[in-house]
Amino acid sequence: MTKMIYVSGPVTKNKNATEQFEEADAFLRKIGHIPLNPIRIDAPHPLKMGKWLYYMRKSVELLMKSDALFLLDGWEKSDGARIEFDLCVKLGIPIYFNCDKEKLDELSRTD
Repeated sequence: MTKMIYVSGPVTKNKNATEQFEEADAFLRKIGHIPLNPIRIDAPHPLKMGKWLYYMRKSVELLMKSDALFLLDGWEKSDGARIEFDLCVKLGIPIYFNCDKEKLDELSRTD
């Protein structure tokens, strides 16, 4: 069954963020899911550029549309990813980790 899966991980001060998120995006598509990728959130009005709170609000809005959370390596060092993780724990949204790609792939084939 196709699921919408939100991708979460470190963005701020992560020079490889775009590459890591796009790699996760490609993996999720390959196994038949729809990735919700916060890296693709449109840039806000120029006066709000770089505002962490603006992006977190948009990210949480996107997360609430998801069926599951996919955490990239290093997520635990990201304030935003920890907030997203805690929210999913509290709401009972399934969580998958980058190191569990095989498990997610297997679940995708059995749903």
